[in-house]
Order: sequence, then structure tokens, then C-alpha cells
Amino acid sequence: MLGAGAIAPDDLNLMTLTDDPEEAAEMATRPLPVEVEEPREQTGEPKRDQQ
Repeated sequence: MLGAGAIAPDDLNLMTLTDDPEEAAEMATRPLPVEVEEPREQTGEPKRDQQ
């Protein structure tokens, strides 16, 4: 991803690798480290005009 320009070099500092299933489960379920004011729509579908 770095070579393709999809991420910045500093983004590598955001990654954590583990081969411990318990640690992976803890990392996947911990709260986000930032406050999210308005969650993004998770459908993957484009937003439709509201009428």
C-alpha cells in the first residue's frame, strides 16, 4: 500500500501486528482513540437524495 501511494509513511505507525489471537481480539474490539461526532454510513451504497 505504501509503494502504491495508498497510505502515507506515517500511517505505518498506526498499525499493530500480532500473532496472539487474544491480543488481536482485544485490538479489534477496543474503542476508537478519537471522538466520532457523526458516524459514516456503513452500507457502501451512495447516499440518495432525501425527498
